Amino acid sequence: MVFIAHLVHEIGIGPYQVVLLLISIPLNALVMVAAMLVSISLPDLRNELQIDTGAAAILASSFFCGWLFGAVLLGRLCDTMGRKRSLEISLVFFVVGSVGTSIVSEYWLLLVSRLVCGAATGGIVISGFTLLLETLPTVHAAAATLLVMVSSSGGVTLVAVMASVLRSWWHLSNICAIWGMAILLVVHFAAIESPSWLLNQPNGVERAKDALVAIAQRSGASEDMLEKINDSVIVSDVTPSNVAPSFIDLFRTRAATIKALSLFFVWFTLSLVYYGLSSLAANGNGTSNRY
Repeated sequence: MVFIAHLVHEIGIGPYQVVLLLISIPLNALVMVAAMLVSISLPDLRNELQIDTGAAAILASSFFCGWLFGAVLLGRLCDTMGRKRSLEISLVFFVVGSVGTSIVSEYWLLLVSRLVCGAATGGIVISGFTLLLETLPTVHAAAATLLVMVSSSGGVTLVAVMASVLRSWWHLSNICAIWGMAILLVVHFAAIESPSWLLNQPNGVERAKDALVAIAQRSGASEDMLEKINDSVIVSDVTPSNVAPSFIDLFRTRAATIKALSLFFVWFTLSLVYYGLSSLAANGNGTSNRY
């Protein structure tokens, strides 16, 4: 018997893994551009929609509210339908939400569009990141995670550059829709479903082998490696359990609790800083110091 992670490690890093990494860079940058889009455009939106400060604040927060629910709902979909399919569905909803943001003229329709876009973003982040990590050898997981974080931060910088060229917020939303559609097409035709997820599905061993063979071929693996995959009895790295996973599992051990609380704090702080700074800069008047 061979653990699936061992075969992934032996396949190593090749052209296919590089393609996934190159997809992850614009994908995570897109997420942050979409997140900041409305926050930096609040003055224009208030004037165009004739809304007060409270309604504008709700509109700016709607994306993040959608992200919260999308992470839960589409994150579950990632486990039931697969990493690739969940990512594709999330990208479809993201494109729909981005198009809706750019064409609607009513406040409530714009609010719904931002909620849809935010919910799709929650699924994009989870599905895309999981698909990437489950295709890479474990030794490269830290570097891949760092790349994802850097590309997300790069998206914050990129939105400022884009906004200086495209002065209208709905132009920015159109760019996000086109951007998302391009990534959707690349994912659909270039990405392969996670072998780790396939292994736990009906007829999973054969499906996981087919996925590993396809990944190995695109990674330039030798014929010996392909034969080893086909001849191996593949088993999952995770011990099966009859107990359904739950949120409480994060706090069952001291080490898991510390890690979970640390991540909660980091993400809460990052979200507060990004959202707060973008809103402050957008709401500053001509005499205030926006920096």
